[in-house]
Amino acid sequence: DSDKEVRIAAIHGLASIGKEDSFNALIHMMDDSDTDIKISVIEALGNSHSSYADTHLRYALAHETDAKIQDAIRKALAALKESM
Repeated sequence: DSDKEVRIAAIHGLASIGKEDSFNALIHMMDDSDTDIKISVIEALGNSHSSYADTHLRYALAHETDAKIQDAIRKALAALKESM
């Protein structure tokens, strides 16, 4: 669906900006009901090289019940660990 593709492109765009406002927008998008959107945000945070992303991802992992999203969070945390 083209709306989802646009939203995913926006997520990648926000991630590439690397500013606090764009980071905050990504964090807010982690609450999206669409699994693909959530995973895109999680992946973007995993590539952000941000200690704040680590904190938010760990919190999300502790509260997430969807196994697919938990797996994406674990991968993002591993990517963050490698980049720090």
